[in-house]
Amino acid sequence: MSKTVNTASFLHAPTPENVSMFDGCVNTSLREFVAEFCLATGTRADHVVEGGAGVTVLYPNGFIAGKLSVSHFTDAGKTQVVHHYSSNLISKGRKDRWSRSLSTRSSLNVKSLLVSLKKNGDMPEWDKQEAKLAAEIGGSFSYAMPRDHGKPRMDSLPADVATCAIEFALKKIPAIPYDMQKSMEVEYDKHLTKVKEYDCLRGVSARFRRGMRALGVATESTVDRPIYYYTEISFKDKAALTFDVPLQRYADVAQIEAIHMDMIFAKTVFEKMGSSVDDPMCVPMTDKYYEDLDMGTGYCTGLRAARWLFIPKEST
Repeated sequence: MSKTVNTASFLHAPTPENVSMFDGCVNTSLREFVAEFCLATGTRADHVVEGGAGVTVLYPNGFIAGKLSVSHFTDAGKTQVVHHYSSNLISKGRKDRWSRSLSTRSSLNVKSLLVSLKKNGDMPEWDKQEAKLAAEIGGSFSYAMPRDHGKPRMDSLPADVATCAIEFALKKIPAIPYDMQKSMEVEYDKHLTKVKEYDCLRGVSARFRRGMRALGVATESTVDRPIYYYTEISFKDKAALTFDVPLQRYADVAQIEAIHMDMIFAKTVFEKMGSSVDDPMCVPMTDKYYEDLDMGTGYCTGLRAARWLFIPKEST
């Protein structure tokens, strides 16, 4: 079984100039590949998997950019090295001779690999990753909010009530019978209740969208404990999520001072709810708006299976 070797704190990973730190952990081909790739792309090396299985590379802000690995093949008695870069930003149309993964690009030459990445728009650029994360976080938020199925309509009236109303409107009958009036009043009161609930739910979502704090709790394969993401977001228009505060990555939720008091309150409530999630914050893996807390939780499969907690800046 491969053993993961943590060469440094994941928040303070070695720079390309320090790849000599990997001596004894990776083979020479992979070490040279890491150095050249990181220097060319502005990424930095992080965790190494012993045996040459790969090296995780990070953006300068600590978020994972992808994974570098090498393989070998022999042709006409000559052994050559194949260089692989895997990333969630890569989406090939088909497999190639070097890799069956559609999220990996490969080449015999590092410079050729870099040219291929640039040509296909797959270079590890934070702006692209941020846009992908914005879409994933926005999706989590939409599930955390009360579902908006459109304004209520009176399309489920009992047949006799609907028939009577139509006949009276068309002057087919001179008046509505007393018992039918009572039935209509009941149905109309039900409709008004649904309209009120609809307006309330729309108000909750709109209040969050004007500005909220967002905490993500994720599990990353290179770290054996929960990792926390924090940002402040809003929706300046109906579709686009905007990062009002840059997305940041933390080892400990206690480091996030902006939501310290909110976290103490939320953690107490989630613990009482019996949340069984294995992280200190106990954020549930549930898509739900908690009216008593005035917070929402949403699950995101893309960002390392992150669970998100959304807290509005505007109070009720």
